[in-house]
Amino acid sequence: MTLLLTMTLAAVLGGAAPAEDDRSAALRLARTTLAGALGVAEDRVRVDEVQAVAWPDTALGCPDKGQEYAQAIVPGYAVRMTVNDASHRVHVGNGRAVICDREAKDPAPKYFQIIAQVQELARRDLAERLKVALKDVRVTRLRPATWPDASLGCPEPQQTYEKTETKGFLIELRHADRAYLYHSDRERVVFCPER
Repeated sequence: MTLLLTMTLAAVLGGAAPAEDDRSAALRLARTTLAGALGVAEDRVRVDEVQAVAWPDTALGCPDKGQEYAQAIVPGYAVRMTVNDASHRVHVGNGRAVICDREAKDPAPKYFQIIAQVQELARRDLAERLKVALKDVRVTRLRPATWPDASLGCPEPQQTYEKTETKGFLIELRHADRAYLYHSDRERVVFCPER
């Protein structure tokens, strides 16, 4: 069952968090939310893993059945925490924390790991291409896509590609005032310059 708990960062921090403190603010919000939901002291909550993620919508990766969510990129974090030997996932974004505990068979965690992985590959590639800091490259759009062949929709001239439908993502990144496009499958990313 998905338990949705919302708190504002302002309530936890007493004001807006500075940009460089986003990660620690998100961790504090995740810890406070989980501790409150379980009725335990915050020092009983252990953080196991933190992953920066751009969620594809306002559900933050934990949609409730029958609910509709705005389709917008929401920068945030996937946080795995342990309380009394039980593991919990808390997703954070837009000043909200969502406790996202489901049955172990649920494929959603793997799907969101893939999203986190491909967007990070694209960000790192663009930062390297532009010779800029990774923190200055942000995800502005990410949506699922099915590419017609192994070129992922960005064929190189004079190349042939296996004609097999490939599931992946369209990823739009931004640095300064310019947008850059990447296509991915579930393991690799391809830079798609304007032709």
